[in-house]
Amino acid sequence: MASAQADAIPAFDREHTASPRGVLTACLMGAAMLLIFCSRELPAWADQTLPELSDTAKQIDDTLNAVDLTAPYDAIHTFMQRLSDSRFGG
Repeated sequence: MASAQADAIPAFDREHTASPRGVLTACLMGAAMLLIFCSRELPAWADQTLPELSDTAKQIDDTLNAVDLTAPYDAIHTFMQRLSDSRFGG
C-alpha cells in the first residue's frame, strides 16, 4: 500500500524542488527587477498610497537616476507610448 500524501503532487515532481537559498535568491532578484523597471513610478505611487514613505521613495528614485538605472523603464515607457500612439492614432 502506498503512503498517503497530503496533496496531489507526484513524488517525481517533489524531488525537483528549489532549495531555500534558491527561493530567497529568486525573491531578491525579482524585487531588484521590479525596482529597476518601476523606479520612475515609485514616488508617485508613494505619494498616493503611503505618504509617510514619500521622501524615501524620492531618495530611491534620485539614487537610481544618479546611477542611470532608469534606462529599462524609459525604454519600456517609450515603446508603450509609440505602440499606443500608433494603435489609437495619437
